[in-house]
Amino acid sequence: MADNGSQAHNTYSASEAAEVLSLGKRRVLQMLERGELPATKDDTGRWLVSAPHVHALLRERQHQDRRKRTKDDTEQNTTPPANDEIGRELLDSLRGEIEFLRDELHRRDERHAEEIRRRDHLLAAALDRIPELEAPAPSAERGSPEMPADEPQDMQAPEPRPTPQKPVQRRSWWARIIGA
Repeated sequence: MADNGSQAHNTYSASEAAEVLSLGKRRVLQMLERGELPATKDDTGRWLVSAPHVHALLRERQHQDRRKRTKDDTEQNTTPPANDEIGRELLDSLRGEIEFLRDELHRRDERHAEEIRRRDHLLAAALDRIPELEAPAPSAERGSPEMPADEPQDMQAPEPRPTPQKPVQRRSWWARIIGA
């Protein structure tokens, strides 16, 4: 397990130390850079971690794991350490933020529903007007107005309109609105 440049198994490389400690290589490198695990660098810039330090850290971690597993209920009910208080504060803060965001989402849903109701109302009003806007049905003869059945037949039909000599080009509705 020792590195080729190790001194008779007295040092480990960062990868070997990570394997012994059951940690990721990145975590071991962080520990080395922060000084949490004593080590030196060789001529090539590779970390050489002292084997006794690695084994001491391993024993400490195993001891902490055993302590965590064997805690009884009375130890768990004692005053939490400062980190737990910070965690609770953070958790309370996040819960407050979640509540705020839920309220905001509810308000937006209400506004959206109101906009949909308004749109539907406008659409229904426009659809109600469509029969008013439809063109009259074409008569039997082109150019002659339709005679209602209840009017007397002896009435004179209106004179036909003179047809223009050249066709009139009608502007489209958008051109009339824009003024083009």
